[in-house]
Amino acid sequence: MVIKDKDGKVIFKGRCPEGANLKNANLVEAEMPFVCLERANLEGANLRFAKLTGANLGWASLRGADLTGADLSGANLEAADLSGANLSGANLEGAALASASFNGANLEWANLEQAKMFGDELNGARLGWANLNNIQWE
Repeated sequence: MVIKDKDGKVIFKGRCPEGANLKNANLVEAEMPFVCLERANLEGANLRFAKLTGANLGWASLRGADLTGADLSGANLEAADLSGANLSGANLEGAALASASFNGANLEWANLEQAKMFGDELNGARLGWANLNNIQWE
């Protein structure tokens, strides 16, 4: 697997970058569907408009990351730390969000339709105009 930034520069090369350190990485508009970034450090990463459909981001740290307009539909974000992240306009439709932390996160205009969660994951998040229809509570 090769992960490149928007300019084509390789920032990670390997099999499955579980636990990879991508802190402050510039991944604007990156095409990474079904990528395995379990337990990765993506703190402060710029993932604006990234395509992360079906990605495995379980237990990853995305503190302060910019995920504005990112497509995370069907992604696994279980137990991920999204504290202070900007997810405005992000698509989280059908995403697994159980035990994720969104404290101080911006979810304005985000689509969380059919997302799967336990019940208190969204405490402390800004939800203005977010689509919360048909959330699946576990």
